Amino acid sequence: MATTSEEQQIVGSEPSDSLSDAQRKASIQKPEDVLDRLGARHRRLLLAIVSCSFVWGFGALSIMSSAFTSIDCGNCTGHMITVTSEFELRDDRMYLAEWSTSFFMIGNMLGGCSLSYAADRFGRRPLLLLCIAFQAVFSLLASLCPSVHLFSICRLLQGACYTGASLVAWVAAYEHTHTDLRSLTTFLFGATWVAGYSVVALLAYISSTWREMMTWGAVSTFIFTIWCWRYVPETLHFLVSRRKTEKIQKWLSVQHYSSPHHGDVTTLLEHPADEPLTEKSSFFREIWLHKIFIVYCFIQLYLWTCDNFVYFGLSLYSTKLAGDPYTNYLLMGLVELPAYIAGPIALEKYGRKFVVSGTHLLAAICFIIPLFAGDDSRLSLGCWLIGKFAISCAFMSLFVYASEIFPTSIRNVSVGLCSVLSRLGAIAAPYIRLLGSIWPSSPMYLLASMSLLASLLTCLLPETHRKPLPANIRQTALESESKDLPT
Repeated sequence: MATTSEEQQIVGSEPSDSLSDAQRKASIQKPEDVLDRLGARHRRLLLAIVSCSFVWGFGALSIMSSAFTSIDCGNCTGHMITVTSEFELRDDRMYLAEWSTSFFMIGNMLGGCSLSYAADRFGRRPLLLLCIAFQAVFSLLASLCPSVHLFSICRLLQGACYTGASLVAWVAAYEHTHTDLRSLTTFLFGATWVAGYSVVALLAYISSTWREMMTWGAVSTFIFTIWCWRYVPETLHFLVSRRKTEKIQKWLSVQHYSSPHHGDVTTLLEHPADEPLTEKSSFFREIWLHKIFIVYCFIQLYLWTCDNFVYFGLSLYSTKLAGDPYTNYLLMGLVELPAYIAGPIALEKYGRKFVVSGTHLLAAICFIIPLFAGDDSRLSLGCWLIGKFAISCAFMSLFVYASEIFPTSIRNVSVGLCSVLSRLGAIAAPYIRLLGSIWPSSPMYLLASMSLLASLLTCLLPETHRKPLPANIRQTALESESKDLPT
């Protein structure tokens, strides 16, 4: 049968050939097929992915500013005037210095619940833009607060927006990513986080007061919001899951999908795996029918909680250690960069399960060794830094793992739930010092035990390396059943 010239055009630089309707249906059945045809070097999608990754860098300006704003600089001669110093949060008011950090983490929990659900319902792009914009607004309002109580409230609201922006940016980037570039996306997010992490020290160094530091963060974040509005589109996965035919057609045209054929859109919408959950096939009913998914959820929740507890316990309070606070802070941040370089390579070569389990095991070993090191401070410091490297690698790998285990229909909600409950670990992290006052070795035993358990639990999860993103719970469970996993 003769084909029209429109049907003969193929995406990108591939040679043209004739495609019948049957052939087209066979080749375009899900969003990943469209991404494959667009190619791994599609400029618009790569720009969107890079832009989303910088959301984490600007997010670091928000969350890590507490490392400097809550410390006591004494008379602050030669140092930035902090919240603790300006509001005289000492002696019986010392506990108020940690309010802003605790409130920020509580905001993380609130934002992870509501905003992640909203992103699954209303779209990745609108929620991403709103969260970034209001993150800047609340940062600016925080810089004007006359009391620590109002400052903490602004930090709570900023924390909610931070979680919403970070999670939605990750999911949006991953849904824009070609299968071959998933590990590269992991590195981009890790690298931009370290960049933002390090810039916090620079802002603290050049700012005369904490108010000036917060203002710099607000202005730069607002400018970045305009950039994202211009270069970050809605994801094809979301449009297909919501059956938005006209917007799918427009998306294909904007992304230079050569002469988008109506049959491509029809096939995407007709593909059974991409059908959204209906009332007859509700979320809870699907989970109950496929109980193995409950196991996956609980394991992921523990892994995220463990990594939050360990990560923030090691990094957020590095400025309170002996020595120069700027040097300590930068050292704890820069040690993450090798993790984000080695992590994607290891994920691509060895798979998700081996890397996540192995890095948690390495962290556990590094927390145990200092218990037998005696007074060897260099060995203890080396183990501490290697432990931070391992947990950073594990933490970043979890974003990849969760994005590939959880299906499109509930991906934002699931990753958001993990992030929300894991903040309990971040909130509890500061109190690990109290354990040290009771028994000096208890913090290391606790960190080692949690990391070891995380390593063992990871072995129960399925391998997701180089597999299409699941569309719904049924598909995830059926893939497990095909491997004879119990349901």
